[in-house]
Amino acid sequence: MRDEEKTKEHLIQELLELRKQIADSQASRSFVIPQSVGQEQTDHRRAHLINGIEEVLRESELFNRSIVNALSAHIAILDENGFILCTNRSWQVFAKSNELASNPDMTGVNYFSTCDRATGLRAEEAPVAAAGIREVISGTRDSFELEYPCHSPDEKRWFNMRVTRFKDQESPMVVVAHENITERKLAEEALARQNARIQAVLDSMPAGVALYEGEPLKPVLVNPMAEELLGRGFPAAIARGDLAAYFQAYHAGTDEFYPIESMPIIRAMSGESVSVDDMEIERPDGTRIRLEVFGAPVCDSAGSITGAVSIFRDITERKRVEEALRESEEKARQRAEELEKLMDLAPIVIWVAHDPQCLNITGNRAANILFEAEELENVSAGRPAGEGVEQRRFFRHGREVAAEELPMQYASLHGMEVQNQEIEALLPSGRRVTMLGSATPLLDNRGFVRGSIAGFMDITERKRAEEDARTQRQTLERIFESAPYIMMLVDKDGRVTKINRTGATFSGKPQEELLGLLGGEVFNCLNSLDGSGCGKNVECSHCPVRTRVMHTFQTGESIYNAEGCMTVRKGSTEVPVDMLISTVLVKDRDSDTVLVTIADITERRQAQKALRESEEQFRRLAESSADAIIRYDRECRHLYVNPTCERVTGIPAEEFIGRTHRQLGFGVEQSKEWDKRIRKVFDTAEPEHWDFEFESARGRMYFDWRVVPEFSEDGTVKTVLGVSRDITERVQVEHALRKSEERFRELAENIRDVFWVMTPDEVLYISPAYEEIWGRSCESLYENPASFMELVHPEDRVRVRPVPIVGHEGKAPYSEEYRIIRRDGTVRWIRARSFPILEQGRIVRTVGIAEDITTSKEAEEFLCIERDLVFGLGSSGSLVEGMKYLLKACLKFEGLDSGGIYLVESETGALKLICHQGLSEGFAERVSFFDHTSSKANVTMQGQSGYWFRPFGNLERVDLLEQEGLLAFLAIPVKSEGKVVALLNLGSHVQPEIPRNVRVAFEVIAAHIGGIISRVRLGDTVKAQGERLHEANAALRVLLKQREEDRTELEESLLKNVKLLITPYLEKLKRSRLAGDQRNFLEIMESHLQEITSPFVHKISARMLGLTPTEIRVADLIRQGKHTKEMADLLGISERAVIFHRQGIRRKFDMTGKKLNLQTYLGTLQ
Repeated sequence: MRDEEKTKEHLIQELLELRKQIADSQASRSFVIPQSVGQEQTDHRRAHLINGIEEVLRESELFNRSIVNALSAHIAILDENGFILCTNRSWQVFAKSNELASNPDMTGVNYFSTCDRATGLRAEEAPVAAAGIREVISGTRDSFELEYPCHSPDEKRWFNMRVTRFKDQESPMVVVAHENITERKLAEEALARQNARIQAVLDSMPAGVALYEGEPLKPVLVNPMAEELLGRGFPAAIARGDLAAYFQAYHAGTDEFYPIESMPIIRAMSGESVSVDDMEIERPDGTRIRLEVFGAPVCDSAGSITGAVSIFRDITERKRVEEALRESEEKARQRAEELEKLMDLAPIVIWVAHDPQCLNITGNRAANILFEAEELENVSAGRPAGEGVEQRRFFRHGREVAAEELPMQYASLHGMEVQNQEIEALLPSGRRVTMLGSATPLLDNRGFVRGSIAGFMDITERKRAEEDARTQRQTLERIFESAPYIMMLVDKDGRVTKINRTGATFSGKPQEELLGLLGGEVFNCLNSLDGSGCGKNVECSHCPVRTRVMHTFQTGESIYNAEGCMTVRKGSTEVPVDMLISTVLVKDRDSDTVLVTIADITERRQAQKALRESEEQFRRLAESSADAIIRYDRECRHLYVNPTCERVTGIPAEEFIGRTHRQLGFGVEQSKEWDKRIRKVFDTAEPEHWDFEFESARGRMYFDWRVVPEFSEDGTVKTVLGVSRDITERVQVEHALRKSEERFRELAENIRDVFWVMTPDEVLYISPAYEEIWGRSCESLYENPASFMELVHPEDRVRVRPVPIVGHEGKAPYSEEYRIIRRDGTVRWIRARSFPILEQGRIVRTVGIAEDITTSKEAEEFLCIERDLVFGLGSSGSLVEGMKYLLKACLKFEGLDSGGIYLVESETGALKLICHQGLSEGFAERVSFFDHTSSKANVTMQGQSGYWFRPFGNLERVDLLEQEGLLAFLAIPVKSEGKVVALLNLGSHVQPEIPRNVRVAFEVIAAHIGGIISRVRLGDTVKAQGERLHEANAALRVLLKQREEDRTELEESLLKNVKLLITPYLEKLKRSRLAGDQRNFLEIMESHLQEITSPFVHKISARMLGLTPTEIRVADLIRQGKHTKEMADLLGISERAVIFHRQGIRRKFDMTGKKLNLQTYLGTLQ
């Protein structure tokens, strides 16, 4: 490229020299062209050279014009008189849309005349622009710049005019470029409004804010509250070491300056975010306030610390803090960069693609700086890899784009312009830049695309500014919403235009429902709830909120923490609310509003009132207390004593004040001890407690003295309060009790039973017998009162109290028997008895005695086993059941958990296991049978008892016993009439030995049960015979039943034949004319026939053998429904006799006096 440019320059120089010679020759007419052949060749070469140079000039002119037309700036070239020689496309488009001239390119128009005719907004700047252009043309200055507005009816616009002079020209010409800077101006205006809002918020904050930069420290931002809180202004600059002295900052509660290295602003300058609440500031008027101070560093976008912000508030009367605002320094850096760009001579970024594929792209100085490129470096995104330069990456709307999608490549490939494209580039350093510009293709003389050219502006800072403005708005919104105070914006009509969450919470309504309401309607003020409404009552003129808001609107003055009270309604209750009110005027281009900040201090007022009442109650309590109450200062001087001190010491109360113990005449040693204790409380801030004796005006007395610290607001001990209680009577009782305890200990330690005294928390006393019976030390029980439960048998723990009952329950004496398992595996029986000790009807401790009753318990168990065996074996239904009962009874003894019983077969002498318990099935199956030749059968038949324990020695089948896990094993033969009939086997898996007395006891039991086993066997034989008889009886009953069924069938047949063959003829005789005797005989015959045939008569006779024959016949007639007269005629007796028999029947059936029908009852017997 450089060689080609040098060639072009050389040709241009030759062309200029040739034109000069031609012009000179024409002027002098002395230039003659030789006509020789050599001269003709020279002329031909020069003509060809001139044509080539003219072609190069045309291409250069076309190239330069394409560059100028691709720029977004409006560019015109003026001559020395101000006439426009040429303009670029942007100028022409602007001139046409605004009708600035009749011809679109405005060539030939005098620009100075256009400036002189300028009218409208900011027309006064037109002469300034014309004067600047004339100065550049005249050479007075090299360049000229001017920013000016050019608004249209529907759009605001700003332009930056830059005038530069062509160099190395005989006639002076200038380039006038108008760049559209509307977007930057709009961003600056938005930023200014945002800064105004931030400043308004800072001015209304109830906390001081100060922002420092540099060294020495320079306050770049201080709100009015900061100066109001500190009572002094801020110097323009201050050294770090002078901070504490200038602001009179002290450690709280002291006169020592706050350490410089610990101050929040200094720590924040070092990068630390810190908060302290132990700083006091002394104001010029001498008053001190305590501050809670927050410090935080302020960093730029690169993370470097540029300053620090300090936010502080008065916490002397307030306990809450409002979040501090942080001001970003990023805007200043952006403004500085924008000013630096404006001062650059070539602020437009220009790139040129030198080939149609855009594989070789270079840029101007601004482009190289923006792209971090060297001069003439190829920055094409599509260049071949391997050139040694890291590729740049490009993005649009967060998506990476390919090289062919970039504006220059697109314009070159498609042969069309690309306007106002926004591209984000990732540079080799990792920095991202955002650019806005246009690209247009470059055409050669044949109209083919030979490359492209693009002009871009760096809009990275504008994007960042927009993002920062959006971030600041979000930050302010979060501060506004999360503030612990009620914050709202109120317009001139008193209506709420915005309110935070705290205000909505106070009102009890959603935020959106509060917008547009009056202030009283938001707070539910009583005056807003009547017919007139908020602001229309007489009382509204004294409303603390409304009056201050109107004052701020009228005067523009801000109000900070003005106190007021408003009665509001919450639910159905009227509640007075104390508040602190702050107002600040917020100006906006649309309308002005007032920012109202309200802090609810009702609870703080109530707390102050409660504190005063509490202090008064304390004084009355102290004056009436029976204890001596004294307050001391650090020199151990008395600051206060109550009347009790005067009664005890005999010294008037007023003489105590301001004096020490020694000055009051108390003993030297005693005064030293008291003073030492008091000073220890001052030094350690911990309470002290001790007892002492004192020779008072009433004699020797004993006191329980407690000394406690009283703290100041900074956490240090301010005074010490001592409370002395008279314990003389208690000490005397303790002395008497101590003597009684000594006598009791002598008695308790010499008895064999365990004696103890306990409370729920500790063992007060345990006698030495505990170690002998439990096998554990007394110290273990003192350390853990419930440790004795560890040895209690698991089955008995639910019945044993781990600790004594204290209170109003369980006042009766307690007694319980339980088992313990000692560490050696032995089991002991314990009888424990306890007795409650009462004080004022409440159990305070328990005393008890525990004795070892193992021997008596074992004897009792054996008696129970024998009794159960006799009863069980005697009542068992079979021998097997009896043996199971026997085995179960034996295993009730403590320590025995398994066993089995063998019966001796009388024919073979073999042993057969008939029952077992506590043994595994596999083991029981292996030992279920021993024939008469085995050693076990031989030993058994000899009648010898056996006892084995681990190791089992040469016992048969030792491996089975060990696999079963038996520790001890006992075999006892059972005899009857001198002959062995059974073998009783007992074992233990938990007890290593079976005591001798237990073995002897079971041998005695075995001797008693031998006869029982023989009887049970005999009983089994008898039972078998009984079962056989039972089967025979069952067969006989079946035969008798069959016989009864045959008899019933015969009776039914007989009855049927009588009714069919005899009864009809008897009825005919009854209807015939018979004499009186004949009729009677007929009825008697009928009656007797019925007696013979009726099953009912037989059933009555069988059921009630007590009825007479006549009563049976009367009962049969009653069942048939006969009347008394009819029965008398049929039976040949009187009616009174019939009635007599009826009554007899009722009496024998137990129906006398009952309302039952005799006929119905007799019918049920059918």
